[in-house]
Amino acid sequence: MKTKLLLFACALFAISSHAEDSLKVKRRCILLPRNECSIGIEVSQSPIGLELMHYNKDQWQTTSANSVQFAYKPIFYGLNARFKVKSLLIGARFGVAPMQATDSGSFTSNAAGNPIANSHYVKMNQNQMMLSLSVSKRLKAGRFGFLFGAELPFYYFSAGDYIERSHHVTYYSNNQDVNYMFNSSNVYKMPSGLVYGLGGLAEANYTLSKHWMLGIGANVYFLKTAINKRYDMVYATANASYSQSGSLTYAAKGVTNYSLYNNANFMFISNILPSFKVHYLF
Repeated sequence: MKTKLLLFACALFAISSHAEDSLKVKRRCILLPRNECSIGIEVSQSPIGLELMHYNKDQWQTTSANSVQFAYKPIFYGLNARFKVKSLLIGARFGVAPMQATDSGSFTSNAAGNPIANSHYVKMNQNQMMLSLSVSKRLKAGRFGFLFGAELPFYYFSAGDYIERSHHVTYYSNNQDVNYMFNSSNVYKMPSGLVYGLGGLAEANYTLSKHWMLGIGANVYFLKTAINKRYDMVYATANASYSQSGSLTYAAKGVTNYSLYNNANFMFISNILPSFKVHYLF
């Protein structure tokens, strides 16, 4: 009887120890996933501004007072994935920056008693695509983690259009009759291109639960671009003068086509590019 009781007590102790160990493992899994395989979504800034995509544009065309070229910062919306190989994380990112922007405005002034009205309109349409491969290491501290590593980025920007229109009217002093009118339209066919390089990455993340993690990342790249393409531009103008009675005294139209062949190779270092990520952990 004593032997049976001893065996029964040993069995209960073994079961209890196993249950306690399983509970500890489950608790650890809640705080830290057993693996680092994940897929997620992200928002990040592009290192390729419009001044690179429109190389040498300002030499040939005017820009508006509030040029989209200098105000617009391309933003990527994309996916990211990581999987663990031994102690390292192999990652991939893919994103698209849909770049459609408009800028318009107007102002009035007065010269020698003659009212003047001016307006401008700018429309830009061009997209970027991003693909990057990375190798990184993650350090853990409870629910917090820090990621650092190296990355190979590739950025492709598609062909696009950049249109600028301006309108100028000088009135007679009565503010109604047109004295002089000038209109211009600049159409710039932006070529496609590729930028690639090497960079570093860092990310701070926080594990919300067993399957969800939030991350804030930063990237810095050393990039290279090669331009050897033709840029087509059309510059159209129309101007006319009128007498105060409204009759036409002078009118002229002009259309000029430019083709700029550019051969340029240069390297540059990007600024610090932030990104915001949500990961789903498997």
